[in-house]
Amino acid sequence: MKVTSLIRAIPFALIVIGLTACAGSKQQDSSPDDVMKEIRYEVNAIVAEPARAKQVLVLAEELNQIFISDAQQSKIDKLKHHELNTNFNTTEASFKAFLNELNIRARNQQIRVLRIRDEIKNLLAPEEWKKLNSVRDDFVNENAQWL
Repeated sequence: MKVTSLIRAIPFALIVIGLTACAGSKQQDSSPDDVMKEIRYEVNAIVAEPARAKQVLVLAEELNQIFISDAQQSKIDKLKHHELNTNFNTTEASFKAFLNELNIRARNQQIRVLRIRDEIKNLLAPEEWKKLNSVRDDFVNENAQWL
C-alpha cells in the first residue's frame, strides 16, 4: 500500500483496525501498531501546526484503544454467546439480557467514536480533512482481507 494512500484514509483506518482485530483467523498485513505508526507519520506530514497534529494523534490513539478494547471484548462476548446458546437450560430472559448488554455497549461505542471523529474534524482545515478522506474507498479495497 502506498504511504500517500494512507494519508487520506486515517479516519477510516482506525475503523479497519477494529475490524482487523475482530477478524480472528484471517491473516492481516499490518498490526494496529503498524497502522498507528503510519497514521502518526501522515498526520505530521499534512497537518502544518505541530500542536494540532499532536491533538489529532491523541484522538487517533484514543480511537485505536477503543477498537483494541472492543476486539478483546468481542472474544469474550463470542464465548459467552456460545455458552448461552449451547446450554439447554439458558432462559430467554438470560439470552435477552446478554443481547441487550451487547446493544448498549455497541451504542455507547458508536457515540464515543462519533464524538472523536467530530473532534478530529474540528481540528483540521477543510483541505486537510479532504486529504485524510479522499482515498477511503481505495484503502478499504486494498485491505478487503481485513473486512
